[in-house]
Amino acid sequence: MPFIFGAPLLPDEYSPILGPGQSRPLAGEKTREFTVMVHKSGYQPMKWITQAPNQKAALLYATNRWPGSQVEILK
Repeated sequence: MPFIFGAPLLPDEYSPILGPGQSRPLAGEKTREFTVMVHKSGYQPMKWITQAPNQKAALLYATNRWPGSQVEILK
């Protein structure tokens, strides 16, 4: 794994996909709040509160931010 400024680069399958419509809602899109539990191997589970138009989009935003992790919507 190559190093730049002392930090290793992530392989493509673990690099986050960021941007409007990928890791957050588009500007002006009608949204509501969702709570997502993110389980990443080797880390404690994280509760993430986000705005998304629907549950499917909230799960997409979480998996794009934290690739390789398991995500679920909390009720």
